[in-house]
Amino acid sequence: MAAVKMSSQLDQSTVQGLANPTTLAAGDDGARSPKQQEEQQHQPRMSLSTTNRGPLLVRVSNHYQNVNTTHGTTDLSTYPWEHVAEPYQATRLELTSVPEGVRGGSHIKWTIEGETAAEGEDKFFFNTVAFTTPGKYKCVVSVQNPSTISTAAARTSVPEHETAAAAGGHGVVAASDSIISYAAVAATTSTAGEIFEYEFAVTVKYVRREIRSLTDRDRETFFNAVAVLQRVPSAVGRAVYGDKYYSKDYFNRMHLYYGGARDCDHWHAGAGFVTSHIAITLMYEQALQAVNPSIALPYWDVTIEGTYYDWNDFRTSSVFSDDWFGDAAPGNTARTPTQGRFAYVPVMTDAREYSAQYNSYGLLRSAWNNDRNPYLTRHDHQLGMMNNKKPSGCRRYRDAYVAEDWMKLTEAFNGGAHGNIHGLLGGTWSPEADEYAAVTPYIVIPFVHHAYISQKILWRENAIECPESCTFDQGWKDCQCKCSESLMEGRSAAEGHYYEEIPNYSAEESTAIYEGLKDALCIPTKVGSHFEATSTNDVTFWVLHPTFDRLWHLSRLEQNPVFNETWISDSTCVGHNADDVQPFHDLFLEEHEGEPDVVGSAGGEGVGPLKGYYTNAELYDLLHPAGMQLPYMYDNFAWPHCDAQGVYIN
Repeated sequence: MAAVKMSSQLDQSTVQGLANPTTLAAGDDGARSPKQQEEQQHQPRMSLSTTNRGPLLVRVSNHYQNVNTTHGTTDLSTYPWEHVAEPYQATRLELTSVPEGVRGGSHIKWTIEGETAAEGEDKFFFNTVAFTTPGKYKCVVSVQNPSTISTAAARTSVPEHETAAAAGGHGVVAASDSIISYAAVAATTSTAGEIFEYEFAVTVKYVRREIRSLTDRDRETFFNAVAVLQRVPSAVGRAVYGDKYYSKDYFNRMHLYYGGARDCDHWHAGAGFVTSHIAITLMYEQALQAVNPSIALPYWDVTIEGTYYDWNDFRTSSVFSDDWFGDAAPGNTARTPTQGRFAYVPVMTDAREYSAQYNSYGLLRSAWNNDRNPYLTRHDHQLGMMNNKKPSGCRRYRDAYVAEDWMKLTEAFNGGAHGNIHGLLGGTWSPEADEYAAVTPYIVIPFVHHAYISQKILWRENAIECPESCTFDQGWKDCQCKCSESLMEGRSAAEGHYYEEIPNYSAEESTAIYEGLKDALCIPTKVGSHFEATSTNDVTFWVLHPTFDRLWHLSRLEQNPVFNETWISDSTCVGHNADDVQPFHDLFLEEHEGEPDVVGSAGGEGVGPLKGYYTNAELYDLLHPAGMQLPYMYDNFAWPHCDAQGVYIN
């Protein structure tokens, strides 16, 4: 464990509220109204008279654990650790119970990793930011009754395996995750100089929270770090922030290489989607932490929008305010957010020397997306028609949670539990699309979102061809990706479809739909950032995928005994089989000896060296939420808005 920074060494101007214990319970970063301050003055200070009598027990908390928010409170009880702290969060350690034998005026001493963190007369609590690195910290609190402090004083703490009777006391209580655990003994008599001691472990991990439940300060810290990654290149950032730093262009290129490759999609439409996207999200989180080590990546629970909004108004959600994600459907012809913190997010314009993949203009975009606008784009239409979907609701997440095996779970995460967000915020548009929409039968509208997905497939089959190079002087008409007439000529509209008739549609209606979609396949369109292989350029990409990771945490912690973890490795596309190597390394903590055995459960070769590149099977094991190797956890597993509908996920 790295050296512990004691609270007595802190610059108090940088840590608000440590001087006053009630600040941590305020939930407002220390900012209190005059009324709150007046009420606080009349609150009883923690003392012997206000402390429970019983075994020597402690509580570890911060302001998030002491308040309820609009979108839930912090409840970490599903995880296997009793005491949890967060890196760089002001943490309160307090005695919640002391033995009957403890007298007023006792000398109380707290140590963290062998160093004194706080001590003094009746020091029943203290606040600290000593926990800065994920891992386990050995902590001890000792309470000595008033007397001349002597090393010969009798101790009433015993090893955890001994009984209360053997210790001559009552009510043995042990810390479940102590490194060298002692039982706390409730003594019935008071002895001058007697020492009561309790040794416990504090597990330190980053806690990811729903973005609406963050304090304003923590949310601003996150957004500001995102802005740094958007504007500071990797070479400069790594010199300033260290080796964990990568720019957003680095992440855009990585996602483009694996999601926009010509041979197949190595990261989507297969089981590798889950491990690759959770791993790249962790890598991104660690890049943010290189900028500011207090950041835990928030998640965006899209089921909230799926519950309280419909398809035509969810973009009015507060998360799309200018100070947060920005406009979900800009009305300008460039389809670019022009106000707020994410206005004019740049796209790399001369990417030919940086990336092996780019569009005809040399922009760091999917090759099939020949939009020359060098900024983030969003649109609410598909092929000239208003997108009539909305974010996935509770039922899609419940259906994913009850999946009986790993392969079905990955299908659910690829599909509905992914939230529909990529298409809803990305969209497609062009003058040709508007013309198509004007003459297309209404019956085709529910199916148009399939057309763009099929365009990617046609591009991979060389049925859609794009110019090798275009200059910025060339307009849309001169630099379009178009269908190959020789490859498309004579192909039937229903070719490749299993059904001659679409379920719930007549033969005549099915033919009209197929013909409408065939016409749509060859319509040249510009594609919004979120709907192509550099969706990583949109901040919402990074808060989206932790949402289903949170659901996966719950599934694994609940340990469904009939869940089949077998990874069926039958994909012809590299990236979706258990032993396929992913481009990630050095993401996990090395201190995970003695943790639950989660090795080899995906059917691969087991966990390999932490410094190497991980296979899917290794990622599957290392991402297990009950292991100490994973540096983060989630704030709760509650979906009250789903419960209110009678859709119970947990």
